[in-house]
Amino acid sequence: MAAQIIAQSIVWARIVLGWGGVWLISRGAPPEFVHAATQDPAVIDAVARLIGAALMGLQLVWWQIARRMGWAT
Repeated sequence: MAAQIIAQSIVWARIVLGWGGVWLISRGAPPEFVHAATQDPAVIDAVARLIGAALMGLQLVWWQIARRMGWAT
C-alpha cells in the first residue's frame, strides 16, 4: 500500500507542479524561475512528500470512519 501511495504522490506532484507552472507564467514569472520551481528534482520530491503525507492522512481518516461504521474488517 505504501508503494502505491508513493507512486500516486509522485504523479500528483507532477500534475500540481505543471499547473503551478502555468499559473506562475500567467502571473508574469520569468521562464527561468518557473522552470527551476517546477522541474527541480528537490522541489518535485518535496511536493511528492507533502502529497504523500496528505494521502496517508486521508487514508487514516477513511479507515477510522469505516471502522466506526462497521465496514472495516
